[in-house]
Amino acid sequence: IPLWDALHEDNVILSSASAQYGAVLAAVIASAIGAISWWSPKIFGSFPKDGIAIASAGAVFLGGLVLGITDLVSAFLGQPDLSIAGGLDSDVETLNAVSAMGMGMLALGVLGLVLAVLASANASDEEIPDDPWDGQTLEWAAPSPPPVGNFIAPIAELQSAAPLLDEFEEVS
Repeated sequence: IPLWDALHEDNVILSSASAQYGAVLAAVIASAIGAISWWSPKIFGSFPKDGIAIASAGAVFLGGLVLGITDLVSAFLGQPDLSIAGGLDSDVETLNAVSAMGMGMLALGVLGLVLAVLASANASDEEIPDDPWDGQTLEWAAPSPPPVGNFIAPIAELQSAAPLLDEFEEVS
């Protein structure tokens, strides 16, 4: 079968959607890990545990890669849209088992994300600077974690979208 014709078979189109869903799921989870790591000082008043966050991101990346590639290869080998359908040859069944391992790695990444959140929320009373990442926007001018109302004193009228950058440029 020529490659162009193989790309347009129903099983390839439908089953390759599963590979795309796996990649999108991995990207969403990795984004959540990054966002929680970034905003942890403002949300919880502590830094995330780097080892847990990095291991979670690694598990999500590898899991998404394994899940996406194996599902895509299975599609070209003739897997129907539902991987629970019977009558598959041993190659597709093996790839489905590897794909399930990729999904397990994604689940481990989610578990790591939960552990990172719990570790950040229960961290010791370490002193967190107001702006640990040298942010440029107004939320980084508030204490970490911010008190009710966000600011202790009234703030001056804003002149741009990056007031901390403007303040830094005025000083230097």
